[in-house]
Amino acid sequence: MTNPEKPVKTTDEQVLVETRHLCKSYPIRSRFFTRIEGWVKAVDDVSLAIHRGETLGLVGESGCGKTTLGHCILQLIPVTSGQVFFEGIEITALDKTELRRMRKDMQIIFQDPFSSLNPRMTVGGMLREVLSFHNIVERSRMKEQVDELLKTVGLSPSHAYRYPHEFSGGQRQRIGIARALALEPKFIVCDEPISALDVSIQSQILNLLQQLQEQYQLTYLFIAHDLAVVEHISNRVAVMYLGRIVEIADYRQIYESPLHPYTHALMSAVPVPDPKAKRDRIVLSGEVPDPSQAPSGCAFHPRCPEVMPECASVAPMLREHGDGHKVSCLKYSASWPEQRGASSPTPGEEALAASTRTGALADD
Repeated sequence: MTNPEKPVKTTDEQVLVETRHLCKSYPIRSRFFTRIEGWVKAVDDVSLAIHRGETLGLVGESGCGKTTLGHCILQLIPVTSGQVFFEGIEITALDKTELRRMRKDMQIIFQDPFSSLNPRMTVGGMLREVLSFHNIVERSRMKEQVDELLKTVGLSPSHAYRYPHEFSGGQRQRIGIARALALEPKFIVCDEPISALDVSIQSQILNLLQQLQEQYQLTYLFIAHDLAVVEHISNRVAVMYLGRIVEIADYRQIYESPLHPYTHALMSAVPVPDPKAKRDRIVLSGEVPDPSQAPSGCAFHPRCPEVMPECASVAPMLREHGDGHKVSCLKYSASWPEQRGASSPTPGEEALAASTRTGALADD
């Protein structure tokens, strides 16, 4: 992680959040915790940009690093290496005091609406604590602000005097949303906010999130494993596999013309609401590799139905294929020079870059 004297600033006004070569690794220690025997790469060299006012959907199999990436962006957990920018400011270079000032602009809605709430505090007490800690409103207006927050998410002001266990799952998630909105943030990480809810409640929460986004001009990183939900709410979609982004594009491109073989497999698994419709299901062979022993070259090559010989030794980079559609696959390497306006790196150069990243990670 870089630590310059002054936080680095970017200039693109349309980009609200940006990550550059973001990595998060966890050490595997020996039996007596004295020696590091390896590393688990939860997030491996992720670079992406989230534009103001958009919803970027993040999908992938369980354990691919989606939640870890969201937590790293918010600096809820420290990154191993790389940079995170918010409104052009490198927040990975800020100290605790400066980071605390920016906390109110970046919030999160957790997956489990029950465990994320304090069972010993009333709903009103939790919201007042947030407001008072960041000095959002005067004490005399605290109750008025709490009542307004509860109304905004579809609850009654009388609910402020109840405890979390007195609510249903959907109501508890609305409380979590109210807590995130209390600080009037610009960016919210939605970490599978509806996966723990009944199907009948999921649509209500999704509609609420969309209404709030339009009302408050919010920007979302929407993490989910339900591809139908992601298609409904997202402007763009990023597909993650084993800690890396393998494809990112407009949601129409992802769902209508995916490029990466892994994305093809994911899209083929989306249920079709027509019993007469037929779809060619792509069943991947094998299991997701162990993140502590990731395959060489392309991490997906042991399961890829379109694997090529060079996939086992060359790690493809995320490159633009056209019209903002980026993919990390050697199948499309021939089109990269035209899109980049420069020569594409040779397999040897890509392999060297991959080995350099791996070596830098091992040194941390």
